[in-house]
Amino acid sequence: MKSFFFIIVCLTVFSTARSQFYFTDIVASNQSEGQYKLMMEAKVKEVKAKSYDAKADLTEGFEITQLIKDGGKKIITTTKIPSSNTTILENNYTDGLLRTSISSNAQEFTTLSTTTTYTYNDSESIASIVSASSDTAAATGFLSETHLWHYDEKGRPTQLLKIKNGNDTLKVLFTYDDKGYVAEEKWFKKGKLSETYYYYYSEIGLLTDVVRFNEHARKLLPDFIYEYNADGQIMKMTQTIQGGTDYFVWSYTYNDKGLKETETCYNKQKKLEGKVVYEYSY
Repeated sequence: MKSFFFIIVCLTVFSTARSQFYFTDIVASNQSEGQYKLMMEAKVKEVKAKSYDAKADLTEGFEITQLIKDGGKKIITTTKIPSSNTTILENNYTDGLLRTSISSNAQEFTTLSTTTTYTYNDSESIASIVSASSDTAAATGFLSETHLWHYDEKGRPTQLLKIKNGNDTLKVLFTYDDKGYVAEEKWFKKGKLSETYYYYYSEIGLLTDVVRFNEHARKLLPDFIYEYNADGQIMKMTQTIQGGTDYFVWSYTYNDKGLKETETCYNKQKKLEGKVVYEYSY
């Protein structure tokens, strides 16, 4: 079950260790903001999540709780996992429902804390994302990463600068298909191309595949595959495990308010890994 807990943490606690920047900064943020706005419309006060293992037994000691405070301007997410840290995640929002910051603190067994700050341009598109991590027990003590986004006259992202610790810069450039959707994301380090991601869409413009060259398989393979229901909500997500060809498949259901109700995870062999059930208080 440790692998299932790891997957839950990656999806719930906002991990960006290995990510396509357009996908993580823009697409995933829009997905998160959409769910947040639905919660505000439904006047949700609290969210609780329960985990079930591959035998459909309730997982003891696992708990995710979200508290919505200050009329939605602050959301506190507490994640407890057996034999691990308790992580507290604080999301802050403006009156206009734009996220301004995320603070993450893992308690009890670690001295690490991270704060991520968002700024926007006049069109309310993300202009910068600045993440700062501190570890009082580490020799380095402080780490930072800045994402600076640039857009064209149509409001489409054209370039991203990722600056690590103030001096290590990665340039990311974007190209578009004939329908105006982001088609390629190219990473350049010291002027040399280091990585390329490819994006594919449905007929109505919903992102379906995020693809790159898989070193293990020696061919192009998707990192993510999305399927949608009739309301345009994500019904299924397939995620390839980093460095290999194994993958997990997540299926989702929603309640009558459009809020996520269940997440069910299967492995490559189509065996159940676990399930998360969400309960809302209004």
